[in-house]
Amino acid sequence: MGTGDNSDLKQDDVRVGVVIADSYEKKDLGPLSGEDAPKILQPLAGRSFLFYTLSLLLNSGVKEVIVFSSRFAQTIRSYLKEESCASRFRKSMKIEVIGNEDACSLGDAMRHIYEAGLVRGNFILTIGPVVGNVNLAKVLEEHKARAKDDKELTMTMVFKQALPGHHLRSEEDQVLLATLPKNNQILHHAQAGNGAKVDFPLELFSRAPQVDIKFDAITTGVSICSPSVPGLFADNFDCQTMQDFVKSCIEDDLADHNLYAKVFNEGYLARVTDANSYLAVTRDVLNRWTHPIVPDAPQYTLGGHQVYKGKGVKVGDTAVLSQDVIIGQGSSVGADVVLNAVALDRNVRVGEGARISNSIIHENTTIEKGAQMDQVLLGRGCVIGGGAKIGTKCVLGPGVQIGSGVTVPSGTWLVSEDDFEESATGKYGPKAFVYQHPDNDESDDDEDEEDKDQGEDRKCDVYGVDRWGRGDVSDDYDSSDSEAESEMGSSMMGGGELIDDEDRKTNIFVGEITESLQRGIEEGVDANNLVLEINSSRHAYAMTASQVIQHVTTAVVKISTMTKGGDTKNNKVILSTVKMNLTKVKHVFANYVKTANDQRDVLKGLESFLIESPDKLVLAAHIIKHLYEDLDLLEDDAVVEWWEGLGASKNDHQEFDDDTEQATDPEFFATLKRTLEPLIDWLQESSEEEDDESD
Repeated sequence: MGTGDNSDLKQDDVRVGVVIADSYEKKDLGPLSGEDAPKILQPLAGRSFLFYTLSLLLNSGVKEVIVFSSRFAQTIRSYLKEESCASRFRKSMKIEVIGNEDACSLGDAMRHIYEAGLVRGNFILTIGPVVGNVNLAKVLEEHKARAKDDKELTMTMVFKQALPGHHLRSEEDQVLLATLPKNNQILHHAQAGNGAKVDFPLELFSRAPQVDIKFDAITTGVSICSPSVPGLFADNFDCQTMQDFVKSCIEDDLADHNLYAKVFNEGYLARVTDANSYLAVTRDVLNRWTHPIVPDAPQYTLGGHQVYKGKGVKVGDTAVLSQDVIIGQGSSVGADVVLNAVALDRNVRVGEGARISNSIIHENTTIEKGAQMDQVLLGRGCVIGGGAKIGTKCVLGPGVQIGSGVTVPSGTWLVSEDDFEESATGKYGPKAFVYQHPDNDESDDDEDEEDKDQGEDRKCDVYGVDRWGRGDVSDDYDSSDSEAESEMGSSMMGGGELIDDEDRKTNIFVGEITESLQRGIEEGVDANNLVLEINSSRHAYAMTASQVIQHVTTAVVKISTMTKGGDTKNNKVILSTVKMNLTKVKHVFANYVKTANDQRDVLKGLESFLIESPDKLVLAAHIIKHLYEDLDLLEDDAVVEWWEGLGASKNDHQEFDDDTEQATDPEFFATLKRTLEPLIDWLQESSEEEDDESD
């Protein structure tokens, strides 16, 4: 056997990974990815995307990695020489970074790899930022074993199960698969987002007596490739995207190129394609779904409610770090700041009184006193003036400066320099100009006269939520409505039945969590496992956090009135059981109840139980006192505020949408308020005494 054959055999024995650093997608992070800041090196919970992708490959036993980048090869090489990367990867993996500035698509990249002769065996292909903790080695070995029987095996595409309504499921990235039940061979593959119509060729159903239709999985950017894949790209210059490649393999009449699907039901695997998935994956990392690839010591210390702090972090005494927060090394957070679901990179300064939620802030950024933002991405070195308000779904590139007191409308994407050189000062600050995506110029010649006459409107500030990762922005777009629709999107049952009826979805959700909680109480199931089950049901049926808290509270109390062998007529027995069961699931509540609004949701859940069982009103004060005094889940202000609002409007039950007669009966709420008056008086007196002692 010649030397060439030996080298081929040797490479096939060594697990090889190919990382396409450029995603080549129209939907991207826009102004965050500049000339010196490739998308693959953007920060994710204290690390770069590339760090997480390489860690996934390392944990799957990959020993050799080829990283391809069209324009940023040298930048990536420099990054890999940094101590944090070198110490983790250099001893365990051989990493080669290559580039070709002429490559403008996945097809170009694969053709370059083929022409360079860099891959000669089976390999794991990842496209763009991929984050996960699954073991791809098993999929690679399954692929190799299948190749012994299927000589036309080309690729095993890796998917992750995610039912409609799942927070990682993007409208534009939804895929519909038709596969053979016996081996998951892909017979048909189609993008099915944004209500797209999917046509199935009739001959598809003549190939086998049974065909599985899958709509419960998302693409992950991961595939196991046979050695022939780079050559197939080289032979077909029409293949520019993975979708093009898959279509050409399935529809090739001259040769067979068999594709298979591997769908992970467990573990974590996702890719970042846009701003929405960037936020979602960041929060998943902070909640440690990607363990063991998570922020950890010695770089970070982990506190309660998934709050991470890097070295040298300063936090004001009256600052509130609600949940899912990471603060990078050298950053400072001023007094009275409120952070919720926020990732701060290194050396970020947040001035006192600022309010930030669901946002990612890159390094060396300054947010001055009283600024507010929600669902925002800020590039490195940004300056947000005092009192400024940044609307939802805004993306600000590196170096953008927003003036004090300025309001930036929702959906605005900005850069620090004006590409058109039309003005020296931006609309929203000294360095704040509307971002012009490269695609904006592609269709100019095709526009009709009416569009051409719009002039400045073509450079609209509201860039479009499609770039963020949701549907298009319409003229009457309201961000709150958009979020409500996304939260209450359609769900799917295990058998594949779509559920569009909201009441039915809620009933199924309540049934599932009630079963989980009852089993947890009776069998002593660990709270973390219960939370996983509840979250799984939440994502499956698109429940909001508020709905989860209310329904969990109602379920626990209701379970306590139906305890096997218990006396449902004896209120003393019921109260004892309620207290015992609430104590058993205390840590489940602690996972969800983190703000004053969450506490009021607990009380609304109890209130809904009392509406259904008014004969248990006598228990209300005792249960609330137990939640307040013994379990430390409630604060006096939240209890008093809820009590004062009892019966004020039907909005008290907007999450439950309760149509029972009692829900609108003023006498019921009057009775409940009178029943709780002694408790409220006691809470207020205790609060006054604490204030006197502090004085």
